[in-house]
Amino acid sequence: MSIKHASRLFAIFIVLAVLFASCTSQRTPTPQVIASSPTPVPTREISMSTPAFTGGMFSDAVPQGLKDRLAGYEVPFNASLNLDVAKSGVDGIHFQWVYALVAPFPTVTDGVTFVDLRTAWDGNPPRPPFSLSPLLMADSTLRAFTALWGEPADGSVRSVDADRLLDTAWDESAWAIVPFESLEPQWKVLTVDGQSPIRKGFNVADYPLIVNFTLESADVVDSSSWALSNYDSSKLTTVIMTGVTALVRATAVTMELKGSTYPGQK
Repeated sequence: MSIKHASRLFAIFIVLAVLFASCTSQRTPTPQVIASSPTPVPTREISMSTPAFTGGMFSDAVPQGLKDRLAGYEVPFNASLNLDVAKSGVDGIHFQWVYALVAPFPTVTDGVTFVDLRTAWDGNPPRPPFSLSPLLMADSTLRAFTALWGEPADGSVRSVDADRLLDTAWDESAWAIVPFESLEPQWKVLTVDGQSPIRKGFNVADYPLIVNFTLESADVVDSSSWALSNYDSSKLTTVIMTGVTALVRATAVTMELKGSTYPGQK
């Protein structure tokens, strides 16, 4: 092999080596900056309203309706409050709570005297239904009237959960005492000494099923906008309905034959 030919081969080898090295060399990638939106921070609304009855104490005699109503009123933070059946000589904010003597709607009896009711409470029921089954009421109602009338005689009164009171009364054909706000269409409201809270002319002063509660407070509480009773006569609606007046079937045929005045002739 000539020297010239060998030099040419060597040059070709050098070129191929350089090309191979350039193809296999690693290049460091240029870092990329990726813009991203910041993760949103969850937020919440903070109520700045005055806590209601933070330090309040309720007697077990207080009905749930009164508790619910008071929960919506605002009082000074950590106010010292006590709500119980009103006692003589105790000052505070006074609530007048109306209750009703009720029975299952198909009951025939329309009312009783207060003497009969108290006699049954004391364990000497004068007549049915007091003599057949105990008077039913929620535990808070029982405690409220016990504060007024004293302990009932054994077996004369029975405490029933408020949400089962209606069904229990219907199942047992029993009467009950409920707060006015707990009335439902399935109840028949009975009069006591001729007074009924669902009738016009209702006189609170002459009605015996009233419990007064007093809210005592060591702090100044503005109750000027509070509703102090569960009974408002201005919201009472009276519906007057007639009996059946449809003259149909055989009566209608007779009227067609003998004249429209025939049914009223005799």
